[in-house]
This record gives sequence, C-alpha cells and structure tokens, in this order.
Amino acid sequence: MNKITRKGYNNCLHDIVKLKKRVAQVVERIRNARKYGDFSENSELISELKTKKQLDINLSKLIAITASCEIVSLCDIVDHKVIQVGATVTVTVNNNCLLTFQIVGEYESDIENKKISYKTPFASVLIGKKAKDKFIYQEKQYVVKKISYVDII
Repeated sequence: MNKITRKGYNNCLHDIVKLKKRVAQVVERIRNARKYGDFSENSELISELKTKKQLDINLSKLIAITASCEIVSLCDIVDHKVIQVGATVTVTVNNNCLLTFQIVGEYESDIENKKISYKTPFASVLIGKKAKDKFIYQEKQYVVKKISYVDII
C-alpha cells in the first residue's frame, strides 16, 4: 500500500474533481464535433477523442491512488523525532551546504518544490534517522540537522 500525506490526498481529490469537469467539457465538444459528418476527416473530433482517452487514463490513476493509499497525517506520527513520511528534513552535506526537503508519497513528489518520494533510495536511507544522526550516501557524508512535521495536514 502506497503512503500519501493528508495534504497530498486532499490535492489528489481536488485533481479528480478538476479532471471530471474537464472530461465533461471534452464529452460536450465531442458531441458537437460529431455533428459535422465524416468522422475520418473530422480532425477536431479525433483530437477530442485522444484528449478524452488521456483524461480517462489520468482520472483512473488518481482514483486508484485514492482507493489504495495509506494516508499519513500529523496525528498518526507517534515519534516526531524520527524521520518518517511527511517529515520536513534539513541535512548538511559534507559539513558544507544545507539541504531541506519533505519526504512525501510517490504521487506528491516534486523535486522542484523539494518534495521527494519515500520510495527513493535517498529517502529510504533517511527513514528512521534522528537529529544529529550521520550517514553516508553516494560517497557523501550527511548529518541530520532538523526534523519537523508542519506541512502534511
């Protein structure tokens, strides 16, 4: 069972609602496009059918995520001193630079926004660590500086 933060779950539900609205709009455009005769030469209809197919695939994926995930919320986290899914973690790399990121579910991962999936090799090494723990990953030394749980509700 895949894990997802409460915030990620709520975002997923919101995305499902948005996709359902888009599907309804595309279905209406398909109805209108079918009024114009020969389907094989109706590029608008062909384009809308491809769009609907992709939207249906995306919608199915999101519905599967929400149906089979384990939601991690702040009240479920027993020990806030240990890195788990939902933790925002600050580490030093080679006693040099600071990195801060949040460990989230696969659906939520977004490297540009510093959110990494708990299934990544790096996050897997971090899970269970505490502040001041040291570890080596890909020949670099890391030290856990800070663990917080603030942005998962």
